[in-house]
Amino acid sequence: MERLRVVLAQIRTYLGQLTPSQKMLIGSLSVIVVMTLFLVMQYSARPDMVELISEDPQAQVAASLRAAGFNVETRDGKVMIPPSQRTAAIAQLSESGNLPTNPALLFDTLGGAQDWRNSAEKDRQQYIFALQNELGRVIAQFRDVKSAKVIIHAPEQMGLGRASLEPTASVTIFTASGAPLSQGTVDAAARLVAGARAGLEVHNVEVIDGSTGRPRKPTDDGDLVSSSYLEHQAIVERETREKIEGLLSYIPGVIVAVTAEVDITKVNSQIQKNLPKGEGTISLPRRSQASSSTQAESSGAAEPGIRSNATMDVNQSASSQGSKFEQEETTDEFENAIGTEITQKVDPRGMATALAASINVPEGYVESLVRKEKGADQADAPIDRQELLDRFAEIRQQIAASVQPHLRTRGPDGTSVAGEVEVSMVPVAFDAVSSGISEAGLLGGLVGGFGSTSGLIDKIVLGALSVVALGMMLMMVKRSAKKIDLPSPEELVGVPPALAIEGDIVGEAEEGDAPMEGIEVGDEELKMQKMLEQVSELVTQNPEGAASLLGRWIQGEE
Repeated sequence: MERLRVVLAQIRTYLGQLTPSQKMLIGSLSVIVVMTLFLVMQYSARPDMVELISEDPQAQVAASLRAAGFNVETRDGKVMIPPSQRTAAIAQLSESGNLPTNPALLFDTLGGAQDWRNSAEKDRQQYIFALQNELGRVIAQFRDVKSAKVIIHAPEQMGLGRASLEPTASVTIFTASGAPLSQGTVDAAARLVAGARAGLEVHNVEVIDGSTGRPRKPTDDGDLVSSSYLEHQAIVERETREKIEGLLSYIPGVIVAVTAEVDITKVNSQIQKNLPKGEGTISLPRRSQASSSTQAESSGAAEPGIRSNATMDVNQSASSQGSKFEQEETTDEFENAIGTEITQKVDPRGMATALAASINVPEGYVESLVRKEKGADQADAPIDRQELLDRFAEIRQQIAASVQPHLRTRGPDGTSVAGEVEVSMVPVAFDAVSSGISEAGLLGGLVGGFGSTSGLIDKIVLGALSVVALGMMLMMVKRSAKKIDLPSPEELVGVPPALAIEGDIVGEAEEGDAPMEGIEVGDEELKMQKMLEQVSELVTQNPEGAASLLGRWIQGEE
């Protein structure tokens, strides 16, 4: 420790003898050395990256991991991540719902250590075991999960004529806090395991809460309909209410409530019809065959020999008798192509089937309108109840006519359905409404004023910081460039400066004592001083020995 103190004292002494420029140079070199060591440490301690997904990377996967704080890089179309963050990254993707469609691709490298001498059944079992361990590690990285155990029953393929068995799985999860599992964690674990094994359905995955010892059921797609209905209903009601409140913003203190019925059932329909001839249906000749046959027979006109023509009847001409037969046969074959038109419609629905709005108008607002119509001379006069109701009836018709077009919906058959509007007058004084609005307007104005000037304030602060930084830089440059007055050779040697001849004599120098006189010490004085110190130390530590030694000195002198 003493040696270190001496070294530090020497360093402090030598540094004190340096000029400001030399000190700044040493400081700059120290900063450069520290930055160099920092860069070397950053690059040397940087871990290698491993491939997370062997498929083409998706933008949402990389964005989800970066938003969660993971160190993600994309190399050659692949998402790369440090080895220490691989398990946590898979868990994050599973919880956020950004895992690829086939999560088994994340585990296809687990069977790399299999031996070629093993049988196919043994290799399959090793792959299942590795898959179970990997799934357990991933689920253990979920939020508030201490450990997880996955068991998959994957029956082998059966032969012909034998019934096939569906694969099943069970997941046992232990929470770190001992609290029951959330439904989101149960659904994420079940879907992760189901997606890692081909043919494994979510309903065949049993999730056991190890902390409470109770089985949990994953949420089916059909169970999500109720929650989706409520969420969509709330969205439609909020948007419609905001629209009506904007229309009635001229009424102070108006209260609007909207009730909606929505249809979120997804409809897939397919229509197939045959087209008529000439619009898609055609008939083309395929083969044509024709055959024709003709047969004719003739008979003799008279007997042979010479005869008299006296008996001939000039009114009757000679004729011959015979038969004739003709036959034609034609065969045509056509190939018909019937045109069909198939129309597929996917209707996501989501529209509102019925809307109803209830609007409450403060009574003080109606009363203020009645007083305003009467004039300033009767502003303080009492108002009849019937006048108030008559004026409200007019306001009701105006509000209904203004709001009714925005509540129109469409029924399942496409017909337009009018919404329901109910306007009521509530006994609320106009003074309370006005005071509330004025206070809200004052606060809103202040907040709006500050909000509008926030951009200007940011620019002013940024400019001030820039000016301060520039000034500090200029001061450092000026100090570093300051000329140092070095002593002259005469001053270094010790020669006093010459007095000015033309100057007047201020006074005479008198002899005086120097502030610190030099004392010369010889060897004998140092020896005597050392002996006195030893004697004093001896008297302090050993008085008896000092007394005997002093007695000897006295006797020796006598």
